[in-house]
Amino acid sequence: DFKGKSNLKVIQQIITCLKNKTKNKRKLQKLILQLEMLANLRKLQPQVIKTIEDMSLNYDIQTDLRYLQGIEQGREEAMSEKQKDFTLSLLEKTDFDDAKIALLVGCGTSFVAELRAFMGK
Repeated sequence: DFKGKSNLKVIQQIITCLKNKTKNKRKLQKLILQLEMLANLRKLQPQVIKTIEDMSLNYDIQTDLRYLQGIEQGREEAMSEKQKDFTLSLLEKTDFDDAKIALLVGCGTSFVAELRAFMGK
């Protein structure tokens, strides 16, 4: 029970308390993110975000674990796409067998065989 205090006042108190008690910036970012998630359950996330912005408490997304995982996944997908394009090009323009193409591309022979079947070669 918050004794009749407005949602905004309670949010400000929680954030101020977190800020005062947490000296490690990364830990503070994690706690703020958790607060946002909990606030979302009560449909209060917009108020939390506004309070964070008003209090000059910035969340550095580039240090967020989920953000970094997304970046890595994007890199892997881009590499996979490049491998696919290179493999298709070799299948189209050479008479190399699957093992040689796999060695050149840096992938498995099953990947090459799949693309060969896809091309109908």
